[in-house]
Amino acid sequence: MLKTIAIAILFIFASCCYGVSVTDFGAVADGKTDSSAAFNAAIKAAGEDGDNTRLVTVPAGKYLIDSPVEISIGTHLKGAGKKGTTIIINRHDFVPFTMGHSVRVEGMGFTYPNNLETIKPKKAEPTILLTGINPEVVDVSFDGSWTCISTPEGVETNAGGGLFRDINGWSHYRGIVISGAKDINKFENIHWFVGGTTVSGEAYYAQNRVCFDFGNVDGVMMDHCFVILAKTFFQQRDNYTNAEGEEAATGCLPHMISNCWCEHVKYGYIFRGGSGGVVLDGCQVLINEGGTGIEITPMAIHYNATVTNTQVRCLGKGVTGLYYEPKANHPWTRFSVNGLQVADGDPCVKLGSNAYNFNMSDSHLFGMKGLIIEKGADRLLIHDNIIDHREKNFGIVDPNGKKSSIIIRDNLVTQL
Repeated sequence: MLKTIAIAILFIFASCCYGVSVTDFGAVADGKTDSSAAFNAAIKAAGEDGDNTRLVTVPAGKYLIDSPVEISIGTHLKGAGKKGTTIIINRHDFVPFTMGHSVRVEGMGFTYPNNLETIKPKKAEPTILLTGINPEVVDVSFDGSWTCISTPEGVETNAGGGLFRDINGWSHYRGIVISGAKDINKFENIHWFVGGTTVSGEAYYAQNRVCFDFGNVDGVMMDHCFVILAKTFFQQRDNYTNAEGEEAATGCLPHMISNCWCEHVKYGYIFRGGSGGVVLDGCQVLINEGGTGIEITPMAIHYNATVTNTQVRCLGKGVTGLYYEPKANHPWTRFSVNGLQVADGDPCVKLGSNAYNFNMSDSHLFGMKGLIIEKGADRLLIHDNIIDHREKNFGIVDPNGKKSSIIIRDNLVTQL
């Protein structure tokens, strides 16, 4: 009797503290047997037990997912690590995993064996769809996804308060897409790489991939993220589709980005939309021919904008290092640049005709053209910079004449 009670207590303790395993519900780790139903059954069982931690484990091995898996509120789906647990997805016409509120997906790799061709890949649904608040995706990898993680396309979804950390791999079209978040999301140690059959500038992802794509969001905190070979590293879109189905200007709180590196992309950072702010610090930006390193062209800047201790390296002709032009002059608009180096820019820095409340100091511009200021720009303070230019008369170009609201002083300008 005592032995039976002890076993029962141990079973209850294991269930409460260690959750359930997908293998207990029929999942087979052979990479060939469809385990979708087993995943759904395990998730349902974990949610129905009021005393359960809603932990669903996925032991090491390869699991075929051939129909949608719905991860319900509060579930923690945990594999044996992205090198231990592999999710195989052969079809492209369904969303493999949908995350509800407060769901955590951890410790697994997602691969599309039938979509590794990189010149003409197959369009597919997102691997992970975010439909709830406080999502967490940690220690996962992607191999051949079309889009890795996304909110529903064309639908504003509050996927705010999320954590995305220790993610690596490659996708054809998008890395992470979020629109509608009403809380700050955090992105840490995310490494977008190359892969598939052809690794070159001819690959679809080299010409089309956007690693971080944001619509209408509350704000972003990002640290130690990387990409090589893509179209765009980070973009805040101009518009989003609102609840009435109309196009509206995106809005956001500040994007706070530090210690990131993007290499062989056409566009490094694009900040557009309705308002918001930018803090960009300690970043490396390597831009391909005809591209732009940093573009700040929102409707206005409500929450400050700074670029500090950052280098933009221009890897081909016609690359603009930094382009600034808000569409409206809001009283709070302010953009400050300090410790920026642009190498081989053409031009290094361009201030559009509506550039306003701009301050640049202690920076080094080296390229065909240094600083280009368009007619109409106003309230500029340019001082204590080193500007080395190759093209004659293009160190500092300012057609605005002598205006008390444009101060250019104490710069070392040299034609090479």
